[in-house]
Amino acid sequence: NSGTVSAQGSHALHIVAATTNTGLLEADGDGATDGSVPAGGLHLDIDIDNRSGTIEARNNGSVLLANAITILGGTLKTVANGDNSQITNIGATVLDGGTDGMAVDGVVFAGAFSTITLTGLINGESYRDDLVGGIDARIVSGDGTVILSNATLTGGELQSTSASGMQIAGTTTLDGAANPGAIGLDGVLLVGIGDTLVVDGEIDAGLGNSATIEVNGGLLRVGRAGADSVLLAPGAHAPPAGQPHGVVQLDGGASILAGLDGSSALNNTWTIRGQGHLGNGGL
Repeated sequence: NSGTVSAQGSHALHIVAATTNTGLLEADGDGATDGSVPAGGLHLDIDIDNRSGTIEARNNGSVLLANAITILGGTLKTVANGDNSQITNIGATVLDGGTDGMAVDGVVFAGAFSTITLTGLINGESYRDDLVGGIDARIVSGDGTVILSNATLTGGELQSTSASGMQIAGTTTLDGAANPGAIGLDGVLLVGIGDTLVVDGEIDAGLGNSATIEVNGGLLRVGRAGADSVLLAPGAHAPPAGQPHGVVQLDGGASILAGLDGSSALNNTWTIRGQGHLGNGGL
């Protein structure tokens, strides 16, 4: 498809044949807006090669990503500022930015009891730039789970709504050096045993200063080659009296917060607490 495919009306339009999209696949109105499976909207039931293409929900439209499919590259877009358009999924879906990248220009959230796995390069607008006109680039766990698997994220907001709603798998990088104030975090981001979260640049404590990076036997690493310092910055609003801007929680002796090397620098406004290893010769 190099043109436009538009789902309209109260019954869903299903794409069931393998598709290469360099144009526009859209849901234009008549979708659910509360995370439930919509009656109308655009249903993508098969893998989509979306490199150079756009998948969009607008006018309260809903794009539903089906179980066991992969969306490769391109742009995922919803309209901000009061429009309840959504891109969501059912089952287990992979969003793969590959090496060329996938741009998230809207709200993408996991459906109830469902999983979205992000891998490869995932780009978004600077989180602080988004705050000016409403957060346009946002990944939300909702009533499901978001897994960041060997991914690199360069912008937007990660919003987790449960203690295990957003998880690291393998080695994932939050590249806050891509733009000033590039990445915001709301809720808990879990780094488990054998997994590594690399942070660089500026990571903000989100809208409500509710950010928690919970290292449960994994590694939180400060810096990468070419970007060897991190600012854990306050959120958009002041926290309640006596509450921290954000938290790094080390859960257990195997949990590590360390730098890439001896030149790594952490400028911290959050609270670091718990038990494990802090510094480890490289911070």
